Formats: sequence, structure tokens, C-alpha cells
Amino acid sequence: MEKKALKMTSPTGRGSGYSLLEVLITLAIIALFSGFFLLRFDDGREGELLAGTTAELRSAATLAKKRSYAFKRDHYVVFDRKRFWLTDREPTAGTPIIDPNEEAGDEVYPIPEELFLELLPLGATKWMPLNRFVWRFRDSGLSEPIGLRLTVGRSYTSLKFNALTGLAEEETFLD
Repeated sequence: MEKKALKMTSPTGRGSGYSLLEVLITLAIIALFSGFFLLRFDDGREGELLAGTTAELRSAATLAKKRSYAFKRDHYVVFDRKRFWLTDREPTAGTPIIDPNEEAGDEVYPIPEELFLELLPLGATKWMPLNRFVWRFRDSGLSEPIGLRLTVGRSYTSLKFNALTGLAEEETFLD
């Protein structure tokens, strides 16, 4: 007696393989999701530069505010083109900008070369290039309200710091 092999059929009555249309639709869905996730999670080098320096700026401002209030002594965040640092040494009239001194406890944060830093001081209406600037945090915990904008290419992050809280409103545009 001879055994018969079972024949498999799809619900449509055809063979057990996939049609070309089904394969193309599946590939299109996979490509669509892959593209979405690559765009969503790949902000690129510009986003990394902006996010890292923004976090360091926020950290320095928070630390300066806390230290000025805790030690009842003014603290400063000093900027130049290549870096910014946190210090408690007061600038004098003859030398309004203090160089960082890591041995004295100054915390120095580098600014990547690709970033362009701009300042919006209190009362100003236009962003100005930031070459050298001293941001003062008073012993009461108050600070000067300023705005800082970091730009790389056509992407930017702007921070507007509150005088009372030392916290910043952030606006970011990634191109």
C-alpha cells in the first residue's frame, strides 16, 4: 500500500510560498521603521556637542549658585573663547578676567572648537559674540540674568538663565 503525501495550501488556495507582493510589502515596512529609528536616534555630532556643553553650562551655573549661597561668598563663571570655569576669586578692577587656576579649586570646562558661543546680557536685544565675560553669582544666591546661545553649523541651543533660581529655559534646534 502506497502512502499519499499531504499537500499544503495557503488560505487563498495557492501553494505554500509567499507572493512577490507580500515580500515587497514586508520589506517596505521594515525599511520604513528602520529609517524612522535611524533619524530618531541619530542626532549626529552637532547634537552631541550641543547637549554636552549645555549640560556643563547648567551644571556650572547650579554649582556656582549653591556655593555662593552656602559659603556666603560671591562665585563666578568666567568665559573665554576656548573654555569656561567656576571660581570664587573675585576679579579686580585692573584685571577683570581671571585666568583659571585648577590648583586653587577652579573647575574648568572646555568649549569644543566647532561651537560658537554668544551672549545676551540683561537689557540687550541682540546676541553678541562671547569672547571674555564674567558671570557673577552673589552670596545671596542671586545671579545676573543672562542668555547664552551655542551654535554649531545651523543647529543651536539657547539658554536663558533666571536670576532667582539659576535655572535655564532651553530652546534647541537641530538641523
